[in-house]
Amino acid sequence: MFVTTTSPAPGILLATDVASRGLDFPEVSMIVQYDAPMGPEEYVHRVGRTARFGRRGSALLVVSPAECGFIGYLHSQCGLTALSKRDGVELLNDGYGTDKKAGKSLAVELHRGANVASQAIKSALSKDAELTKLAETAFTSSVRSYCTHSKELKEFFRVSQLHLGHYANAFGLKENPKAAAKAGKGGKKRKKGAVDKKSRLAFDGAEHFNAKGGKGPAKANKKKNRGYGGGGFFVGE
Repeated sequence: MFVTTTSPAPGILLATDVASRGLDFPEVSMIVQYDAPMGPEEYVHRVGRTARFGRRGSALLVVSPAECGFIGYLHSQCGLTALSKRDGVELLNDGYGTDKKAGKSLAVELHRGANVASQAIKSALSKDAELTKLAETAFTSSVRSYCTHSKELKEFFRVSQLHLGHYANAFGLKENPKAAAKAGKGGKKRKKGAVDKKSRLAFDGAEHFNAKGGKGPAKANKKKNRGYGGGGFFVGE
């Protein structure tokens, strides 16, 4: 993998935080952080894979509306000065072509170009049971990981603010989050709409989801689940 990614041809390397330290990949022009770092130190290590040895580089951090306060925290802890916000619709228009309805009469996640990509992923999963299983496991692991932020960062990363339906959709999953989580944990799949009265969720920290097996969040937290429309993409150079 290392030999392949150090070749002259342009490419994209998908990696976990294992690649954030001790690895020197030459000519890395941009770091995209789809999941927010667990703290300032981790952020510095991640973005440190670019702009090495006097070269220029950029870093992109994707956050939801509820997570935007984390950017101010990074400013105060890391002394960041060249961090600017770009609207999600703006970036989607740059990448997929302009969609005048997205972000207005149409939800951001239904942007024409992005929706085509999303449907392609769902189509691939529908034809491959093993790939679907991997997506379910990834979804479950991601939510669990979201629950492990330090107490200091909990005000920015509250699992009660996540819209689990949208979150599961980002993994190409069509079923409701509770069923996806149960399957991701290794349990038996239930028929759509089936109720599991013996257990709440297959992962910890998401108690706000309707324990009766419904597709939506519990009423007490209904207002908090706003999805990702209006979120930000923060770019640093």
